[in-house]
Amino acid sequence: MYSRPIMIAMMIVVLSATLFQVSADIYLPSLPAIAVFFHCSLGQAQLTISYFIAGVAVTALWYGPISEGIGRRWTLVIGIGIGISGTLLCLYAAHIAQLQVGRFIQGCGVGAGTVLWRTVLRDYFYGKKLAQVTSFLLIFMVLSMMMAPILGGYLQQYSGWHASFVFLLLWLFCILIIVLFLFAESNKHHHRHKLSLNFIFLSYRQLLAQRRFMVFTAMGFLTYGGLLTLFTAAPVVFIHGLGLRPITFGYMMMLIGIITGVAGWLNAKLSHQISIKTILLYGIGLMLLSGVMLLGISYWFKYSIILFMVPIILFTIGSTFIFLNCF
Repeated sequence: MYSRPIMIAMMIVVLSATLFQVSADIYLPSLPAIAVFFHCSLGQAQLTISYFIAGVAVTALWYGPISEGIGRRWTLVIGIGIGISGTLLCLYAAHIAQLQVGRFIQGCGVGAGTVLWRTVLRDYFYGKKLAQVTSFLLIFMVLSMMMAPILGGYLQQYSGWHASFVFLLLWLFCILIIVLFLFAESNKHHHRHKLSLNFIFLSYRQLLAQRRFMVFTAMGFLTYGGLLTLFTAAPVVFIHGLGLRPITFGYMMMLIGIITGVAGWLNAKLSHQISIKTILLYGIGLMLLSGVMLLGISYWFKYSIILFMVPIILFTIGSTFIFLNCF
C-alpha cells in the first residue's frame, strides 16, 4: 500500500496525463458544428487542433527545466493557470480566430501536465516499479482516448460545442485544487542553475547530437503527424461527409481506442519473440498500406464507413507499434 503523498501524486499524474488526450479529442465530434457556428470553413475549424498541439509542443521544451528550478508543484500551478485562461477564451470566443488563439493558450497550459506526469512518477519510482506504474497508467490513457469522443458526442448532441470546454474547465480546476491543497512537492532539491538559458540550450544541443535519439524521435514525430491528420479529417469525413451523428462518431472513435489497446497487448507479445527493429518495420508497413488503401478509396470507390474503417484500423495498429517501441 502506497503512502498518502504518493497516492495524491498518482492521482495528479492520472488527471494530468489524460488531460492532453481528453483536451485533444473531446470536441472532435463538434468540429462541423463549430464551423457552422462561426460561419467559417471546416479547414479553419480543424486548425484549432493544430494550434492546441503547437501550444503543447512549444512549452514542452521549457516546463522540464522550470520544474527543476522551482519545483513540480508551482510549475503545475502555472501551467494549469495558463490552461484555464485559454479554456475561458475558447468558451467565450466570438470569432474563429479567438477560438484558435484560445486553443493555443490552452495547449501551452496543458503542456505542463503532459511533461510533468512522467517527471513526478520518476521522483517516486525507478526501475521495474516505474515500468509497472507506467503500464498501469497507460490503461487510463487508453480509456480516456476511448471515452473522450463519446462524451464529446453526447455533449454536442444535447448541449452544443461549448459544453466540451465547460467540462475541460472543471477538469482543470479539479487538478488545480488538488495541486494547491494536497500535493506535497516531489522535487526536494531545486537546481536554480538549470533555469539559465545557457544550461537549457547546452542540454538540448547535446540531445540533438544523439543520432539514435533523433532517429526514434523523428519516427514518433512523423507517426503522430499521421495520427493528427487522421483525427482532424475523421469528423469532417464521417459527420459532414457521411452524415454520422456526433454520438455515433464518438462510439466509432471508441473502437479506435480499443484497437490501440489490443495493438499494445500484441506488441508486448511480439517483443518476446522478435526484435524491436522488426516490429517497427511491421508498423511502418501497416501505415504505408493504410495510406495506399485510403488513397485508392478516395479516387476509385464510393465512400462508405466500412471502406474507411479497415485502413484506419491498420494505421492505428501500425502507429501503436511505432510509438511503444520508439519510446
